[in-house]
Amino acid sequence: MFKTSKENLKWWVLIATSSSLAMIFLDQSALPIAMPSIQRAWHLSSELLQWVINAYLLTLAVLIILGGKLGDKFGHRSIFLWGMIVFIAASILCAASPNLSTLLVGRVLQGIGGALMMPSAGPLFRTIVSPEEFGKMIGLYVAIASIFLIIGPTLGGFFTAYLSWRWIFWINFPVAILAITIVIAIIPVDSQDKKSTPRFDWIGFFSLSFSLISFVFALMQAQALGWLSPIILGCLITALISFMVFLRTEKNHPFPFVDLNLFKNLVISKCIMTMALVQIAYIGIIFWALFLQYTLSLSAQKTGIFLLAVQAPVLFSSGFAGKLLEKKGPRFSITMGTLALTISCLWIAIFAWKNSFAWLCPAFILFGASSPFVTIGIMSSVISAATPEKRGVVSGIISAARQIGGSIGLAVLVALETNVSSYLLNHWLQKVTGNLKQLRPEHLHALLLGNPLPAHLHLTNTELAQAHHAVIHAYTVGFSCIMMLITIFIFIGYYIARRLPNQLLTY
Repeated sequence: MFKTSKENLKWWVLIATSSSLAMIFLDQSALPIAMPSIQRAWHLSSELLQWVINAYLLTLAVLIILGGKLGDKFGHRSIFLWGMIVFIAASILCAASPNLSTLLVGRVLQGIGGALMMPSAGPLFRTIVSPEEFGKMIGLYVAIASIFLIIGPTLGGFFTAYLSWRWIFWINFPVAILAITIVIAIIPVDSQDKKSTPRFDWIGFFSLSFSLISFVFALMQAQALGWLSPIILGCLITALISFMVFLRTEKNHPFPFVDLNLFKNLVISKCIMTMALVQIAYIGIIFWALFLQYTLSLSAQKTGIFLLAVQAPVLFSSGFAGKLLEKKGPRFSITMGTLALTISCLWIAIFAWKNSFAWLCPAFILFGASSPFVTIGIMSSVISAATPEKRGVVSGIISAARQIGGSIGLAVLVALETNVSSYLLNHWLQKVTGNLKQLRPEHLHALLLGNPLPAHLHLTNTELAQAHHAVIHAYTVGFSCIMMLITIFIFIGYYIARRLPNQLLTY
């Protein structure tokens, strides 16, 4: 193993951890650009399309706490390394997938790799840098990785337009090789490796997993199957019973999977609630990419370029957010960030009706610039508020809250948008006359995707324009509704953040 000084070691750790977050950011920002192309290629409904995102989010939500515990037991370096290996193998499977089923398997495996990587990044920093440097290093960590967040939409648009959406996953390979090489060659094995730990709470783990999976599945498929479907009702009942078992187990287990006593720490509990709510806003970016392509008829390449307005400010504000955290404390940073996010989402909800990127661009810029203040403030507060032996678990919990918020939020937003737009389109179909009476919901869905209608419908140009206007109007209403709901969630997060302490607690 290559020897290096402690001062240099922190920079190698920074490169390795930033590389792991870079891959996650790249998928996060590039994949939404390609979703309409995936939808057209495999003729997917909106519900099935969103599983491409939620298969990954849900797996992360279920396993990320386990990843933190494994890091505490076997050492965060070892678990981080295995997470990188699993993630890159899964990315190759996604890139080569011949159908939706294979792609979903790859996305699940990516979630497993992410669940191993993400909880270990913060504790790796905490063992190497001083508390005074922690905020600055976390800021740099996010800033470096955010380069991929910034170029992600542009790369996604370029790949989709000129090569294939599969290159969104192939691009992970060189990034992962760099990080794996650094971990193996430079970062030393930490003292926690092969640490003896208490027996694992499998009942708590499986009951929480069944509860989350059942609940999210019910939300995602309720529109297709119906809320009163035996499958949906069964999933909701399973989710409720599993969650009750989880709570009872965690209260009585001597070594619980999730130590509920951690939630008695007001800093940790409030940060977890705020992060879950804020993540719903980050999920909204998926709908922005779809909105620009569906309603403004932008190409994938132009959509990727335009979404730079969201991603580029992240790079410039991340470093400043870390410094502001050190000077002003977490409450100021998080409340300022959540308030700005609230304003930006409300702006989008109101001005989506303009169907113009120029009207949306100011909100996109404000959203991107304010998000690091929230993320960095919450991450630093939670890890600093935990004792050293609990940092891996707490890091896993805050990451799980983020993914749970995103997974449930995605399901809720898809359900809301689909129900609103379907109601409006069905109402419109009941009132049309002439050749338009031949139209069915699946025809209107094809219009939204930009696909041609069957020739036997014999629609005139005027009738086709009327149908297209109805589809865009319905989708815009649904989009505006989900942005308004996101605004409410973020404002609740702002209200909670106002009650955080204004200094970092350190051990």
